[in-house]
Amino acid sequence: MADDTQPKPEVVIARLPGGKPDKEAHHREMDRIKSEIDKAQAKMTAVRAALSGEGLPSDSPAAKRRTELRSELDKLRAQQSGHKGARSKVFNEIKSLQDEIATKVKALQATKSRSAFKSPAELDAHVRELEAQVESGSLKIVEERKLLNEISALKKTRKGLDQIGAQQNGIDALRAKVEALRVSLDDPESQAVSRRYDEIKGELDQISKEQERIVGSRSKLLDQRTAISKQLDALYQERRARQAAYQNEQDRHFARMTAERERRNAQIKAEREAAEIARQEQEEEQLREEAALPAFAKEIEDCDALINYFSSESRTDDKAESASAAGTDAASSSVEASVPEGAVVVRRDEDNYFVAGGGKKKGNKKKSRAERDTNALNVPFGMLSALMSLSIPPPTNHADLPRVVDNIKLKREYFVSNQERATQENIQRAEEKIAAQRAARGADQEQPKEEST
Repeated sequence: MADDTQPKPEVVIARLPGGKPDKEAHHREMDRIKSEIDKAQAKMTAVRAALSGEGLPSDSPAAKRRTELRSELDKLRAQQSGHKGARSKVFNEIKSLQDEIATKVKALQATKSRSAFKSPAELDAHVRELEAQVESGSLKIVEERKLLNEISALKKTRKGLDQIGAQQNGIDALRAKVEALRVSLDDPESQAVSRRYDEIKGELDQISKEQERIVGSRSKLLDQRTAISKQLDALYQERRARQAAYQNEQDRHFARMTAERERRNAQIKAEREAAEIARQEQEEEQLREEAALPAFAKEIEDCDALINYFSSESRTDDKAESASAAGTDAASSSVEASVPEGAVVVRRDEDNYFVAGGGKKKGNKKKSRAERDTNALNVPFGMLSALMSLSIPPPTNHADLPRVVDNIKLKREYFVSNQERATQENIQRAEEKIAAQRAARGADQEQPKEEST
């Protein structure tokens, strides 16, 4: 027999790789415990049957006799149940009558306590004695009047004494009825049923004793029942403990998985936030670097390039005016003559140039080449775009070049004189933009916290 005082072994739950409780192993253990419980319950059923007298073979004479006695005992119980119902009804009636008798006795005692006479005869005798004293004529008028009043009062009291007799008669009648009911309880048939019931119980006890002799002593059976009961308690406790341990392992595994998932999510979130912060810092640094660059640097550079270009064009134009158209044609002829035999002279593509000058006039299609070279002004597309970005009209001819150069110089002077101010404004706008972006990010970070609360 197991000692309950010994410490109970800790329940070990098998785990799968990764720490998850092994569900199949747990079910195998639970099935094993259930099998042991079923075996112990079968033993308990056999021991209880032996203790109740049902352990004998069903075909033995003792078992058959026991079955007959129990059948008869059941019939007697049914009869006794009917008798008990009738007797219970009689007992209830007796109790009701006794309560009524007690109430009437109390009323009778109260009536008697209010009168000095125990019976009407005693009162009548006392009245006759008083009347004789009055008739004797030996009393004074006052005394005679007093006796007459007493006699009158006693006669009135006699009516109450008459009621005492009636009350006593009623009490006596109720007591007689109670006695008759008590006599009816001593029913010979009921007494015979009780005697036969006791005889059957005695014979069944003898059969049980014989069974104890065959199966084992009752004390041994009781010890077996106690041992099996303890075994069942231990098995039930083991089942509860294993189920609780398995559930705890499930909870702990779930908690570990949840914590690991939250840790990974937090790490990913932290890495994303760090990357986002680094990106934002890089953008802010780039904004600051771009804002710190001198303002109008490109415009000033464009102005310098335009001034150089158009100034050189103006000087070239001055030299070209001293040459004659004939010299130009001669030069052109010499260039063509210097081209090797079989070569093709390719002229400059004029699609990439802006040609300034007057529009074409009818009747002047055969204008000389020298005249065209003197009036036309070819401006590269890049220079033209730079002029347009500065809002300076392009030159219409070589004579318009000084105006263009002066306009470009004025623009350059404006850019140079306002460069420092514009640079500071760019820096300030960049810092304001960075501050606004940081404020927006701070508001976005605070929003989830407010929602969580």
